[in-house]
Amino acid sequence: MSAQRRRSSLNKAAPSPTGERRLSASVKTYQLDKCLDPKQLDKIIYQAGIGYQSASSSTRASQNGPLSFDIDGFAVFLTQSRCLSVLLFWKEAEEYLNMFSQKERAACAQKIFQRYLKKGAEYEINLTGVNDGTVKDIESKLANPAEDLFEKTQKCAYEMMSLELFPRFWDAVKESGGSGGSDFQVNQEATLKECLSDEKQVLLFSEYCKLHFCEEQVLFWLEAQDHKLLFDPTDMLDFGQRLYDTYIDEQKAEARINISDSDAKKIKAVLDSKKVDRDLFAQASQSVETFLELDVFPRYKEAVASGEYNPSSGKGDVNQDAKIHGQEEGAGDDVDMTKPSKAAVKKALIIAKECEVLREAAAKVNSAEMIDYCKDCIEYAKLFDDADRKTKSATMIKKYLTAGCDSPVNIPDTQLKAIQKIADAPTPTIFKKSYEECVKLLSDNVYANYLTLKEEKAAAASAPAPTDIAKAAAKGGGGGGCCVIS
Repeated sequence: MSAQRRRSSLNKAAPSPTGERRLSASVKTYQLDKCLDPKQLDKIIYQAGIGYQSASSSTRASQNGPLSFDIDGFAVFLTQSRCLSVLLFWKEAEEYLNMFSQKERAACAQKIFQRYLKKGAEYEINLTGVNDGTVKDIESKLANPAEDLFEKTQKCAYEMMSLELFPRFWDAVKESGGSGGSDFQVNQEATLKECLSDEKQVLLFSEYCKLHFCEEQVLFWLEAQDHKLLFDPTDMLDFGQRLYDTYIDEQKAEARINISDSDAKKIKAVLDSKKVDRDLFAQASQSVETFLELDVFPRYKEAVASGEYNPSSGKGDVNQDAKIHGQEEGAGDDVDMTKPSKAAVKKALIIAKECEVLREAAAKVNSAEMIDYCKDCIEYAKLFDDADRKTKSATMIKKYLTAGCDSPVNIPDTQLKAIQKIADAPTPTIFKKSYEECVKLLSDNVYANYLTLKEEKAAAASAPAPTDIAKAAAKGGGGGGCCVIS
């Protein structure tokens, strides 16, 4: 079993104290696994009486300077936290798994026990789940150690790193202003591919995604890229099955991604055939990338640029969260509805009586369907379930955006194509741009008529009631008049 596949089998989050079901992975654990790659761990060496030190050819980060987001920075942080022994126990336990002869394995097991597990050892590890009984059991088997001798202890070490030490290291990196070794900046020119290729920036982006319930999209994309790098057929099949079970399987996926049913069925068919290649997830990862590129990443850049979201703190402005979850900006009491504006249109759309008048005004210029479309967009934005979104979006596309439909809405061709591109797996904001376009058109071309119509209705409602004589006259009768008899 390869080290990567073994880490995957250990990559299980500890149960929540409340019994809440948790995801088995995150982008943080993904980045931890990158640090635990054997080639990275080779940079850390042991020197008796001195401690673990980075053997990286590059200059080590100063303990007083910014932490680098790599194995060197992690080692420095663990040294400062007096926890470096946990990382290096993991390293030597991985090396133990690669021992083939029983003699080599016994010598390696003895070394690990003396350095990390023996009471009073220089680098004794203190792990939740490892007690005196665990240590005595390992000691009793040192003469003829099995391959899984340190499996339980290694799992406890991994859990400590993934649930406690690595998240603390990440927080320390952000606080210290450390970098991932690139000059990437979040601005309007930044591209999604650049972000996903930068180890620190992708983690910052994933934290924004986590706030908006789509971190699994980033994690799947990253792991799908790793699948492309595999050569061994067994590894491709095993890793491919794990990705399918985690992200795609309709029944048991804990972090299900939003891809079309047809793509999911194709992947399942290939896995069942056992004839897996490196393109297994090509279409699925492209769908996820399109979703991130057209939906989440533009909002992320906008939120960072406006100051509504701070990547370093991982906190966003409440108003930004409200916009993303469909609570329309411009719906507050301070909106001026006496003159045309997008905010005024948005407020009118969510007030039933005002919306009726707005629709009546739109009907006079043959645009009533635009009001209906905007109302459906608002309702769609409130949905959270993927199945509900898919049903609602299909209905909207058929009603408003299909050639020859009953209530055609005229939106730019680029927006129509963008909607059609992800129609099989609609995103939470698939209609957002077209909605904004319609709101602008209503503001420019309909709202003035709406204000006039409101004034007319108000004037009619406040006009004095006609007298009985006037009513009779209006009906053509002579009631109330004098009758002269000659």
